[in-house]
Amino acid sequence: MSLHDQIVHLIGQRWTNSVSCNLETNPGSETTGWPRSTRNGPDIVAWVSNHGRNTPLWIAKVETEDTIIEEKACSRWQDFSVMGVPFILIVPRGYKALAHFFATRIGVCVADIYEYALSGNKVELT
Repeated sequence: MSLHDQIVHLIGQRWTNSVSCNLETNPGSETTGWPRSTRNGPDIVAWVSNHGRNTPLWIAKVETEDTIIEEKACSRWQDFSVMGVPFILIVPRGYKALAHFFATRIGVCVADIYEYALSGNKVELT
């Protein structure tokens, strides 16, 4: 499992127990209800079922030290920021200012930026 996939999995497990909605992670989610997206899709989607339709509440994208500086990462952020739901970035510890700089420079509206650090099989979020 790649570092990115491990972080997505661990955050998904952690947030599943602390939010009052359904979560779908890409990859590796065991939940059902939200269509799995491609590698270019959001990593985490929070959603609720509303009158038989699944309605997204927010989406999140996890970046690693290797992907946060990629031009294609920033173009994905632009795509996610116009989806009509809050867009959350999750970046390695120490990269929040850089992520904020990139988002501001390219005009991406980010609802929040979290930083993560991997400690063994646990992820710390700040």
